[in-house]
Amino acid sequence: MQTGLKAFRGNYSEGKNYVISPQVGDAYTRTLDGLELTFCNLYQWEQMSAGDARKA
Repeated sequence: MQTGLKAFRGNYSEGKNYVISPQVGDAYTRTLDGLELTFCNLYQWEQMSAGDARKA
């Protein structure tokens, strides 16, 4: 049985995986079941996404 994210990444392999929560203090990254996940709050995600957009 696949998790929702693994099934999604089976169809869309490109991109980063974020878990966004107001409860996250400092952003951190973990690898779970072969997927790299970045845990962050909304402000941190906005900052990371803006940086990714500039690289494109």
